Amino acid sequence: MRQDLMEAQTPPVASAPSDPSWARGAPLFADLQALLNPAPIAWPVEARTVFDLAATVAQALAECAPALARAIVAQRVRPVAVIGCPAQIARVLVHLLRNAAQATAAVGRPAVIRIDVRRDGERVTVRVSDNGHGIPPAAMARMFEPFFSTRRSSGRPGLGLTLSQAIVRGHGGTLRCANRSPHGAHFQFDLPAAPETLP
Repeated sequence: MRQDLMEAQTPPVASAPSDPSWARGAPLFADLQALLNPAPIAWPVEARTVFDLAATVAQALAECAPALARAIVAQRVRPVAVIGCPAQIARVLVHLLRNAAQATAAVGRPAVIRIDVRRDGERVTVRVSDNGHGIPPAAMARMFEPFFSTRRSSGRPGLGLTLSQAIVRGHGGTLRCANRSPHGAHFQFDLPAAPETLP
């Protein structure tokens, strides 16, 4: 086939518009694309890897550093080997940490966010907790619904927890939330532990 004919039949590559409104809507578009396309969430067997969850927690904390600047972040995290996709688990952690930062933004007391990781047999549990206002009872049953948010003023579309739940389910786990006493809430999920240990 002639080269000029091949070039004529090749569709142009779409690029993002320069309109500022597109830039504001880009995060929503990306989240919708990930939610509607199961490929990034239902990870194939060949994408599974053994990785150190503690390193992924550190990566998520570094990404959320500006949002966590005014909070006291406590950690109970040791190196532990899990099976899955580290980039996806990092995304879940980023969502949970940012939610915790928003929940403690105006509580009238020092903001405290805690991350706990523990291994229990063949599962590893991750918990992100805060001392914010907690989750309103009427919202508890809807926390993982698409487009539901308790903070509409944040400008986010309310897909973070929905996507996080889908990612955790893709790893064979469950994402749960509950209120804490006397203040705040926690989100907890589990992952498959790797048989081998890390040095």
